[in-house]
Amino acid sequence: MRLAAAVAVCWAVHPLQTESVTYIIQRMESLMGLFLLLTLYCVIRGHDSPRHSRWYATAVICCALGMATKEGMAIAPIIVLLYDRIFLAASWTELWNQRSRLYAGLAATWLILILLIIMNNARGGALLGFPAVSWWRYAQNQFGATAHYLRLAFWPERLCIDYGWQSSTLPKSWIAVGAMLAVWLVAATAWALANAPPLGFLGAWFILTLATTSSVVPIQDMVAERRMYLPLAAVVTLAVIAAWNGLTALSRRLGRTRAARGWTFFGLIALIAGALAWRTAERNQDYHSGIAIWTDTIHQRPRNPRAWNNLGYAYFRAGQLDSALVFCQRATELLPTYALAHANLGNVRIAQGRYSEAIAYLSEALRLNPTDADAHNALGFAFQQLGDRSQAMVHYRAAIRAQPYYAHAHYNLGALLADLGQFDEALLELQAAQRLLPDRPEIAYKLGLLLSNHGRYGEACANFAEALRLKPDFEQAREYLRLCEKKRRASDSR
Repeated sequence: MRLAAAVAVCWAVHPLQTESVTYIIQRMESLMGLFLLLTLYCVIRGHDSPRHSRWYATAVICCALGMATKEGMAIAPIIVLLYDRIFLAASWTELWNQRSRLYAGLAATWLILILLIIMNNARGGALLGFPAVSWWRYAQNQFGATAHYLRLAFWPERLCIDYGWQSSTLPKSWIAVGAMLAVWLVAATAWALANAPPLGFLGAWFILTLATTSSVVPIQDMVAERRMYLPLAAVVTLAVIAAWNGLTALSRRLGRTRAARGWTFFGLIALIAGALAWRTAERNQDYHSGIAIWTDTIHQRPRNPRAWNNLGYAYFRAGQLDSALVFCQRATELLPTYALAHANLGNVRIAQGRYSEAIAYLSEALRLNPTDADAHNALGFAFQQLGDRSQAMVHYRAAIRAQPYYAHAHYNLGALLADLGQFDEALLELQAAQRLLPDRPEIAYKLGLLLSNHGRYGEACANFAEALRLKPDFEQAREYLRLCEKKRRASDSR
């Protein structure tokens, strides 16, 4: 228990975990890790339990949830199988005879992952505007990435949220060191599995949990610290065991008592955990705001176009439009085919009221990525502001074709159709927007105006009332509700 507690504390407070925990969108990594650990936990609990069927059923459910969370869960059935054979079952025959249905259930969860990948058109991969990377170049870089991850595990000095898309993000020396390290790690794990299986399981855990993202299948990011969320557990476990065994040998040589050894170990772990926690707290300061984290990133990776674009977007969200423009322009200078950066430049120009320039940027974004629904919607808005309603309608409709559940495009198209007097289609579009965003008072208000103008006072009053419910200080809705109720009473009295 003492060693387990030490491992748990050091793993939990390690700075490498900040991206998986603090960066909200990457919590899918920690959520997937939770489901993998729960799957393994349920199998362990079920081994000696008289209610093993319940535990095993829960393990399959957790595994299925993990498969629906992230592709990295694909290795869960293999990890459970290895753990079972090494720590629970005396032989493969015993394992199969006692738990074949469990493994059939775990294997069946792969179908969920396959289905989701097909439905999402294989999530990941290269982004539009970024050069494709061959599997060989990607694999070469993963050698260096693995060495880099291990260095950060023991010395987490400079952490980076985004290493960029470059085909070579690390020095060649790291690639060479990483290649030798990878060969040694695989060989050592194979030897340990045959001669010291518990130690071999740690090596297998590290290799398998890292392999789904750091092998030969090229995905979006060459290097990402979040990938160490689960592999780090093996590194920490091995380090803690090594520290304990080293202290044990030293204590025997010095003639120290068992209690003295325990207190020394406790002090060492407290010191290490405290240092890790301090670095984690320091790193979390970078996550205080989008501006802070992306400023830190461009200082570390000044040629990373995504970091510059994201910094520009953070300034855009903060209302600092001039700074946003500068940083997004830098992103397009580094990568002229970066569609999202061009789109963000268009959004900045819209916010500045410079619609002609916005149209130029957004048109370029759509040339690079013709199915960008956000860019179509923004371009439609820019055209509408310049009085070109026909082009505005073209792009609103294109946004909806690209993304049928795009509420803002439905709203913009509905409002435009209402202005053009096309009542039936305007009503359909605004109702679609309201179904998708039922908590937006401006949609209910716009529907109320449309219905009131066409004599449907009862429905109009209901929408004005809904707008007031959502926004009690919506004075225009209050005034139109009063007028609409008056018209409805007059209409009913006829």
